Amino acid sequence: TASAGIAGWTPLVYAQMLHTLITYGPFDEFFGELCQYFAATSLMAVTKGLRSAIFLYIGARFSARLRAAFFRNMLRQELDFVNAAGASSLAARLAADVSLLGAQVSTNMNVVLAQSGQLCVQLGLMLSISWKLTLCAAVVVPLVVWFTGYYGSRLQQVSRKAQSALSGANASAADVLQEMASVKAFNTEAMHVREYTILLRGFVTHSAQLAWLTFLSSGLALGIVPNLGMCV
Repeated sequence: TASAGIAGWTPLVYAQMLHTLITYGPFDEFFGELCQYFAATSLMAVTKGLRSAIFLYIGARFSARLRAAFFRNMLRQELDFVNAAGASSLAARLAADVSLLGAQVSTNMNVVLAQSGQLCVQLGLMLSISWKLTLCAAVVVPLVVWFTGYYGSRLQQVSRKAQSALSGANASAADVLQEMASVKAFNTEAMHVREYTILLRGFVTHSAQLAWLTFLSSGLALGIVPNLGMCV
């Protein structure tokens, strides 16, 4: 929060310093603002490094607790479930899936807290400068929220479809690998490769849709619409 707050305050100090320099203001005033800018940027760098270190440690603790809970729940399962899933598959999920989930949670928390703190500081500075201009700039907020919610839901739907298509392809490949003796006996390698490729095309198609929606949400909802509102 401190890093985000300083990041929101630094542009104001920089703008004041440039204003004093362009208007040929007193040197003492320019030197004071220059010192404030140097102090702000230095504090921002230190707090950013501290924030990254803290979230790295928190992410490691979260990953360790998640692994322990996952391993404890695996040991509670019946023997038939372990034999059907395979010890190597469960170990791979323990290593890969938990690491991915822990990294995503840590990164999302870092981004959300940083942006929330920066937004609060910038909003406070805007209100202190001119509450009328702040209200004028906030006109586009409902539209941006609507665009973000709409494209966010669409992104989640398409992402689930892409993951489902990829899971289907992986399941098909696993079934074929388990029947390697039959595949070699009947010489059906090319057929299974074609089937696997067709399944992967579904994943690529959904990924293309996901990329297009990401472009629309980033460019339209978070780019063009706010700028158009500011121009109006």
